[in-house]
Amino acid sequence: MKKILIIFLFLVNFPCNAENIQIYTLVKVNNSIITNIDLEKEIEVLKILNSNLATQKIDIKKLALNNLINENLKKTEIQKNNVKIEEKNIFNHHTKLLESLKNNNIKTSKKLENLIYSKIKLEYEWNELVANKYAWQININMQEIQKKLGDNKTPEDMQSLINIEKNKKLNVYSNNHLENLKKNSLIKFYK
Repeated sequence: MKKILIIFLFLVNFPCNAENIQIYTLVKVNNSIITNIDLEKEIEVLKILNSNLATQKIDIKKLALNNLINENLKKTEIQKNNVKIEEKNIFNHHTKLLESLKNNNIKTSKKLENLIYSKIKLEYEWNELVANKYAWQININMQEIQKKLGDNKTPEDMQSLINIEKNKKLNVYSNNHLENLKKNSLIKFYK
């Protein structure tokens, strides 16, 4: 296994003669690497999915690299916890997203569509992991929910508000869990 990793790192850190594209390691997250090619793909995805990034004063390279580090940590944690989800939901989400891009005249390649699918799948798996780990810790204050609804208490409105509150709390647990993973991981920047 070490020989394969050494050969891979050797190939990744030296120029590729086929197209004169130089591939080099930017970050090592535990035992995984993130290359300049990974970063370029992530930037392309971010630009396609967030068309308003160009108008905002955001360092897109920094955002993309942070996304790649987070995704790497999430993948490791998902594999460690053996999280499995139904592909149907991912496929439906992916299809709707591609239709939306097409309606906005945004063209994507098949490779990019597959990358987007992988990202959607990762987020579904991560959300499942967080829900499984922390759902028992979520307490919803029903008096607060009823206060927000006032006299318009339909069961649908109440359930919708409960789900919103649960998602807010799960999001906090998700961010905290990811930050703890970062603290306990070896992240080394190269360039």
